[in-house]
Amino acid sequence: MTENESDKELIENNDINTVSEVPNTEDVQQSIPITTNPFPIKRLILSIFITGFLGVFFGATLTWYYLINYQPASILQRPIYKIEGVVYDESSAIIEAITKTKEAVVSVQTVRLDEGFFFRAMPTRGTGSGVLIDPHGLVVTNYHVIDGATQIEVVTFEGEKYEVEVIGKDAISDIAVLKIRFPEGKSFPYIKWADSNEIKVGQKVIAIGNPFGLSHSVTVGVVSAVDRSIEVSTGRLIVGLVQTDAAINPGNSGGPLIDLNGNVIGINTAIIEGAQGLGFSVSSNVARKVTEDIIIFGEAAWPWLGISGQTVDDIISNSENLKVNYGVIIRHIEHNTPASQAGLQVGDVILSINGRRVSNMGTLTSIIRSYRVGDEIELEIYKRGEEIVKIQVRLAKRRT
Repeated sequence: MTENESDKELIENNDINTVSEVPNTEDVQQSIPITTNPFPIKRLILSIFITGFLGVFFGATLTWYYLINYQPASILQRPIYKIEGVVYDESSAIIEAITKTKEAVVSVQTVRLDEGFFFRAMPTRGTGSGVLIDPHGLVVTNYHVIDGATQIEVVTFEGEKYEVEVIGKDAISDIAVLKIRFPEGKSFPYIKWADSNEIKVGQKVIAIGNPFGLSHSVTVGVVSAVDRSIEVSTGRLIVGLVQTDAAINPGNSGGPLIDLNGNVIGINTAIIEGAQGLGFSVSSNVARKVTEDIIIFGEAAWPWLGISGQTVDDIISNSENLKVNYGVIIRHIEHNTPASQAGLQVGDVILSINGRRVSNMGTLTSIIRSYRVGDEIELEIYKRGEEIVKIQVRLAKRRT
């Protein structure tokens, strides 16, 4: 978006009518001293100026060439990224990541039967996104994208349409797994999972999906925060989310949030209505765990303690006469659960789990869900009237 303007210059030649008298040669010789210097002073000054100008010009040119080709990018304020052993500038890194992943992103198209006029069932079409995670046609998307659908099909980057089978879905994490029905021997492009524990706030991320049906749209942003917890419109609490300012719109749901290596660090799931730059993705570690559980067991097996609690802040600490001002205070313990079997009591304050600080109920839930059923964890507990103690707890499967 540059603009270019050309100018025209008009040159006029004027006749000079003034005539000067030619001085007498003898007079000139008498008034102007004769010198043996064959190079007049004005020409000397002009030569020095031209030589200096050329020296500065060529010196500046060579310096700029050296900076561009040999100096660190910080000198030129041009960000660079090292991806799989190759150094790119920012635009090249983004383009490379998109090129590697776009063919593994699919459109998920659904049909639901909703109540219409005179209580007649009317078909309603919906569109979301999904991502292929293996060459055999396994697609990860959101639970809410396919929940209640009577018909589901996916459309690939090449425009091919396929019917799918629902392998399983999980409302707690908002993850669903589909299997494309396709001819034997066909192989699909797919994307690998990244380790979301390695996510850094501020790192560049890319969202690819089908917002408002606009196939394979790309938006770019950064990781705004990690380990967020939000309550969605259905009342469900989703924890362990990655927050990003990459634009996410209706239709992006179920599509991947990828890093500059082209790996999935999240599954785009939610936005805050009326806000700008507030999108949320299920972290790749949670999405991968749920996907593996669904493939192996047909459902997600969530571990739990069997408690309900309240976040401890200064107000709660003062009112409860506690010696700590953070953690989660236990308000209720269900019978025959890991918490009751480990000897936890109402009024105990959970301070940390395996050394990870518990700031609130969302953090506690997120940490617990990062483990598997049967794992043993160590809780750091503040008990009234006692020193801080450590208790071992073996996690059980959450009751449905």
